[in-house]
Amino acid sequence: MDESGVRLRLGGLLGQYTYVSISPGVGEVEGNEASGALMAGYEWVTQNATFAIYLGGEFQNRRLNKVDPSNSVVGNSAGFKTSVDFHVNPTSYTMLSGNMTYSTNNNAYYTRFKAGLKISQNIFVGPEVLFLGDNFYGQWRAGAHLTGAKLSGNGGAAGCRRTMVSDQPAREAGENRRQSRAPRPLRRLPNGRGRGAERTV
Repeated sequence: MDESGVRLRLGGLLGQYTYVSISPGVGEVEGNEASGALMAGYEWVTQNATFAIYLGGEFQNRRLNKVDPSNSVVGNSAGFKTSVDFHVNPTSYTMLSGNMTYSTNNNAYYTRFKAGLKISQNIFVGPEVLFLGDNFYGQWRAGAHLTGAKLSGNGGAAGCRRTMVSDQPAREAGENRRQSRAPRPLRRLPNGRGRGAERTV
């Protein structure tokens, strides 16, 4: 897809998460999340940059292993979802990219920005920052990425990353931590127990 045109994007997520409820007597809660989205959009492709915008629908299912009065983000929900992507090479040895999504399902959002310097043919390394959350939680994360050659004109890439976690609770409830223990895996960032994927055609 090296030319501008209409795109169709199909995405999904399967994951597990754990947090400590602020409701008296509830304690630690385990949850499961599954979601799927279908969006249509348009992508503009130039020699050194791509920009795409999508709009469509999303379905979510979230289940908890016990009742938690402090968490309203439970059960089935459907809503609209939008996404904006860009990838640009300002020079032959630098890159910038971003992905921003928002869903009316519990006001869920995900934003990721990357910058990089070329270290070899089509291989870039540099910093990245993420912001994610919904009506129940909010976080930001910062780290580094190693990104390989673009797979297509949509700015997708093969790569890996190392992320330093900084919790930013958006509520009083559940920091996803236990006292005297290491942080637990957090929602929406698959950690081996969950799987998320997107496909653009």
